[in-house]
Amino acid sequence: MGYALLYCLYVACSTIPYMELLWTGKIDGRFHILFLFFVSLMFAISLVSLFGYHCYLVLLNRTTLESFRTPIFRYGGPDKNGFSLGKLNNFQEVFGDDWRLWFVPVYTR
Repeated sequence: MGYALLYCLYVACSTIPYMELLWTGKIDGRFHILFLFFVSLMFAISLVSLFGYHCYLVLLNRTTLESFRTPIFRYGGPDKNGFSLGKLNNFQEVFGDDWRLWFVPVYTR
C-alpha cells in the first residue's frame, strides 16, 4: 500500500508541469492530463488514509478485525492490548529484525 501511495504521488507530481502548460495555454486542452492528475490525486488521498490506519494497527499489533472487536481470552476476559509487545517490537514482528530490509518487499526472517 505504501508503494502504491508513492506511485500515485509520483504521477500527480510529474503531471504538474503539464498542468502549468495547459493552464497558461501553451499546449492544447488535453483531457488525459487533467484526468491523470485528478485520478492519481484522488487515489493518493484515499491511500494516505488507509496507509495511516494500517501503520497505526502495526504499531499496536492488531489486525483489522481486532480493531473492531476486542479479543476475548479464556483467562482474563477481553483485552484490546492483549497481543501488544511495545511499538518497536510490534513493528519488528511485522517487518523483521534487520532494519535495512524493513521497506524492501522481501522475506526477512
